[in-house]
Parts: sequence; C-alpha cells; structure tokens
Amino acid sequence: MRFANGWRFVGIAFGLAITGGGALVAGYAAGGLIFILSPLIAAIIVRALGGDGLRGLGVGLHGPIGWNLLAILLFPVAMAIAVGTGIATGGVELGPKGTAEVIAWAALGNLVPRMIFAACEEFGWRGYLTPALAANGVPRMTNHLIVGDRKSTRLNSSHRCISYAVFCLKK
Repeated sequence: MRFANGWRFVGIAFGLAITGGGALVAGYAAGGLIFILSPLIAAIIVRALGGDGLRGLGVGLHGPIGWNLLAILLFPVAMAIAVGTGIATGGVELGPKGTAEVIAWAALGNLVPRMIFAACEEFGWRGYLTPALAANGVPRMTNHLIVGDRKSTRLNSSHRCISYAVFCLKK
C-alpha cells in the first residue's frame, strides 16, 4: 500500500464524516448516511483511484464458521442486554405503550441500521487502515491500538491517533 494513499484515506474519511455530520446537524437526514458510510466510501475511492485495487478490501468470512456466527450473534445479544439493563434500572422509560413486544420491534428495527454502520466502519478502518499500517511495518499491537482508538473517538479527539497513524505510515 502506498504511503500517500494512507493520507488520502484518512482525509477523505474524516472529510466525509464532518460533511455528513454537519448536514445531519443542519437537519438533512442524508447527512447521517454520509457519516455512516464515510469509512467505506473512502476505502473504495482510495483503492479504486489510488492504484491499490479493490482486492483485500476486508470482505469475507475468515476462520472457523463458529467464530463468525458468534461475531454476528454477539451484537444483537449485547444490544438486548443493554436495553434490558436500561429497563431494569429505570434508565429507559417505557411510556404508556411500552410493552415487551413494542420494545422488541423497536430494538429489531434499530439492529439492522446499527449492523450496517458497524460493517461500514470495519470495511473502511480495519479493511484499509489496518493493512496500510501493517504494510508500513507498524507492529500489530500498535496498529490495533491506533485503529481502535480512532474508532472509539470518531470526531472528538482523533487528531492524536491520526497524527500517529500518519507518522507510522511515513516510516
């Protein structure tokens, strides 16, 4: 992977995320879609136009099927635990129509968009930035800490993480 493409990826991903977030705050619902898709769009643009090609985008199931199923099923289970804990502690108000059926349908309706968001994040950041850092000799633990920190901070304090990632790409 080329060094300049790492810069381009980070710039495009954050540029799209800031643009989409600003549009969402301004009242344009499509801004949320741009924000969610920004890492995936950036990865596709950089790979297609930057000469890296679309191979190795991070799409596909790897390893034993049991681990893949666990990864897919863990998300809805974690969501159910979070909603259940919120209800049990009073952190979630059910309202007059807050039956178990209504809650289940609301959680299910929210599950698919959240999984799409997670997939776009993974294909972009883990499917592009992680291999780019690895190709430039960044140790595995440092690589995963950089990408994990970026994912946990999104637009808040990512400048430190991105600066370090670009430093590592420079080597």
